[in-house]
Order: sequence, then C-alpha cells, then structure tokens
Amino acid sequence: TNAPSTNAPSESSSSAPSAAASSSVFPNDIEIDFESFLSSSNNNNHHHQLLQAIRIVGVPEGPYTSILSQCSDDPSMVLVLRTNSKKKTKKKTTTYKVKLFSFIDFPSDQVEIDDIYPTQKFVNAQLSTSRQHLLLQYNTNDLKIVDNTIAALTALTKSTDKLNKDMADTEDWGISVWPTLEYDQLYKDAWRMLRDYFYDTELHGIDWKAVYHRYYPLVQRCTKREDLDDVLSQMASELSALHVFVYGGEYNTPLEGQPLTQRLHQVASLGVTLERQSSSSVGGGGGFVITEIPQPNPHYNIMEGGTKVRYSPLSQQVLQLSGQEGLQVGDVIVGVNGESVAEIPSIGMLLRGQAGRTVRLQVLRQPNNNHNNNNDVWTRLGLN
Repeated sequence: TNAPSTNAPSESSSSAPSAAASSSVFPNDIEIDFESFLSSSNNNNHHHQLLQAIRIVGVPEGPYTSILSQCSDDPSMVLVLRTNSKKKTKKKTTTYKVKLFSFIDFPSDQVEIDDIYPTQKFVNAQLSTSRQHLLLQYNTNDLKIVDNTIAALTALTKSTDKLNKDMADTEDWGISVWPTLEYDQLYKDAWRMLRDYFYDTELHGIDWKAVYHRYYPLVQRCTKREDLDDVLSQMASELSALHVFVYGGEYNTPLEGQPLTQRLHQVASLGVTLERQSSSSVGGGGGFVITEIPQPNPHYNIMEGGTKVRYSPLSQQVLQLSGQEGLQVGDVIVGVNGESVAEIPSIGMLLRGQAGRTVRLQVLRQPNNNHNNNNDVWTRLGLN
C-alpha cells in the first residue's frame, strides 16, 4: 500500500464553461411561458404543465422527524413520524413510525397513508447512496433491506412478516480500520473545512497551506484519537478564533455500558503536583514528593451545582475537617493504602478505582519540614 501523500489538498477552483460544454446529454426541462399562460386562458397544455409543477399534496401536519426517501419509480414518499403515548405510570414514551405517502395520480391531490411494518418497533432507517434500497432497523437488531419502489414498499404496509425472512445477516459483522489512514483523512478534512467555512475568507491573514505542512508530520505519529485531537487543536489555534472547538470522536472505551467496571478503571486525583524521587533522595525506598498544592480562585473554582470552592484533598482546608494536618510542599508520599510506591512508575497505578473513596496515604515529612517522621493521612479523592 502506498503511503499517503503529504501534499496539501488543492484549492478548489472554477472556470467559465466552454462552448462545447454548453450542450448536454440530458433532456431539457419543460419551459413554461408564464406570461403567455396568464394572457391566454385557453392554453390548456401550459395549464396542465403548470399544475404539475406547483402541485401541493395533502400531507397532513405532524411531528415528522425526517423525509427518508422518495420512491425511485414514483413520486410517493417515505417519512418518519414521532408519536408520544402515556403508559399506566403516566410516563410519556416516544415511538416512531415509518409512513408511506402514496400520491394519487394527477389531477387528484389526495394521498394514501400507510404504516410500513405496523406491528414492529421501528428503530432507524437509511437510504442507500444509489437511492435504490432502504435499510430498515426494527427491534434493535433486526435489519431488512428492501427495494425503494412503490410496489415493494406498498407490500410492506400489508405484511405480517415477523422479520424472520429475507433479513440482513449480521452475524460476525466487522469492519477493518487502519487508524493511520483514518487520521490522515480526518486531518485533511478538518483543514479543508476551516479553509472553506471560516467566517473570514482571509483566515486572519494566516498562510493556511503553511499551517497544513507544519502540523501534518505530527499526524503520522498519532497512535490514538486523543493524539489527533491535540494536533487538530494546535492547527485550529493558529487562527486565534474563540469559537473553534475540537471534541467528540471515536475513542477507545471498551468499558462503555459497564458503569461499575468503568469506575474501577478510572484514576483518582490527589489534587497536587508530584515529582518522582529516588531512594537516595528520600532516604528509603523512593516516593513522590509534593512540589505544589494548587490553591483555588474562589471566584472561578466553584464546584458544579453548588457554591463551595474546590480544594485539593491533601490541603489544610480539607484535612482539618477530619482533625488532620494538611500536607505541605516537600512532603513525600511513600505508600497508598499500605502498598509501597517504590517500584511503580506512576502513583496513578495505585489510585485506579479510588475516585469517590477514602484512601490512606503514608507520608514522609523531611527534616526541613519541621520534623522527620511518617504520618498516615486519610482523605477522600476525586477524579483526574
């Protein structure tokens, strides 16, 4: 496989069509002379054509969520309608129905409305790029592909099919993704979108092609989506625009839908800045020395949903509430819940799954911090 090109996508350009391009292989649209039509009440041919062009069908008003498709061989349309109902618990439930609107032939303006698979619970639907087929999803995992023709869709309105015939085989479905190539495409698309849709066509005077080449080598080094988001943020920041954001995407969350397991893998925060110290520096088996205990700004660091200021769980303000002394810069954490930190590369390994729980820290206070002894500190942690 050839490596992706590092050339910036070419600028879109347009030129006047040549004389040869003026002739088309497609038939011309019907030309309606409205002036002659209005001046001649006997022009029945134009009258017929005009009514077809401006015909308004009798689609009733309703909470439609999407126009799914128009039949490939008929003017009839498929729409999705939202319906709300109340159960015995008086709780509203929202359901969706796929509606087929069959338009009666001209000159009638009547429409016949039927449910597609009326007895099944509709979930989702998609139209194929060729507009020749519909993918209908029912009951979470039941997928059915049908022709986007009036005959096929009309048959579904009368079907008692229990979705056990002519279904899409979803067993062992999978997709092969090459992250490097995917990140390459995402980067190029993001660059193009800012180029084409940024409010200032001059892009604040920035050489946008140069920006592309400056950050593109970093894309080749991205190993996960979070890395790509960092690169996209740096690229977008070149514009110095306030309302340009990078968020969302497909992140590696194998524990999605498993709240307990997910919580057990989350790393708690001590709310301090730590630095790894060797055993010779500490005088024992090594540990993590506190280099900073950030103090909040009472005007900004307000806990969500309240008025309390958020402090570090190791600060004097928090620990004094339980009759303990707050830690200080220079204190060394040598143990977490009775386990030594001497042989671990990151203290986060011992804080996994501890968010919202009380932990015991073994702390060494060195001689220049008033006294030299070991202290056990108990504190409740938050998330990183």
